[in-house]
Amino acid sequence: MSSRYSTGIAGDAIGSIPSGKSAGAAAAEWPRTAMPCSTRSRWPQKTAHETFGRPMPCDCPDDRPRRPTPSGSCNYLVYSGGPPARLYRLLEQAIPNVEMTHGRPTIHPDGSLQFPGPSPSLSGFRQEGSRLYPAWPLCTLRMLQVQMLDGVLTIAGICGSPETEHFGRQVTLDQCQTCPLRQS
Repeated sequence: MSSRYSTGIAGDAIGSIPSGKSAGAAAAEWPRTAMPCSTRSRWPQKTAHETFGRPMPCDCPDDRPRRPTPSGSCNYLVYSGGPPARLYRLLEQAIPNVEMTHGRPTIHPDGSLQFPGPSPSLSGFRQEGSRLYPAWPLCTLRMLQVQMLDGVLTIAGICGSPETEHFGRQVTLDQCQTCPLRQS
């Protein structure tokens, strides 16, 4: 570790542990006014800087990738069976009403998206000409997560089948098409 201190948890207190010491040895040296985790405690509530008299250093690399910035809401759509046109109408309503890098898409009755300019690449959609057509197989166990990240529309498929290894996680189109539930 490049820093002289590392963060750690000992008992109910959170603070810095000098490098080279065990948590138990460092806990014996910690001040008795360490900040408790429980708000019901009678201990005085102090910040880590007030408690330990120095800021806690961070070992985060400076070149770590920046997290995308969401804008608007994050909406989830579930196909409940029947004609998929209902799902496509909901998709139009689920797109957040914020400024978009590629412009707001027009959603056609067949579920295709048409952007005013160049289209972003969307997982689960295939491009034909100026339109993006949905390629997801119809599945009542998959959710579509619709959100804006850095001004770009993203539509991700989230697996809702507890029998698969991808349950609760984002899936690719290939993973969804080769799902064991689809094979049976």
